[in-house]
Amino acid sequence: MVGTGLPDPAGGKVYELWYRTGASPRMQPAGTFSPRDGTVVSKVDVGTSFDRLAVSVEPSGGSEQPTTTPIYIVSV
Repeated sequence: MVGTGLPDPAGGKVYELWYRTGASPRMQPAGTFSPRDGTVVSKVDVGTSFDRLAVSVEPSGGSEQPTTTPIYIVSV
């Protein structure tokens, strides 16, 4: 995951990347990350086949499913 211009999530929260395979309606966790000076470079695991990516703000340590509305969603 590479990004710039990200504000620090408030209250000890982290960003979490999600992916969805075409065979499943559920989003799967791919890893958490926090920006440093607005920039993030973080290794994540999205598997070999996916059709959607999303980012949400989650509690530290991440979640099994998104607990907030994603701040970014893209179909690929």
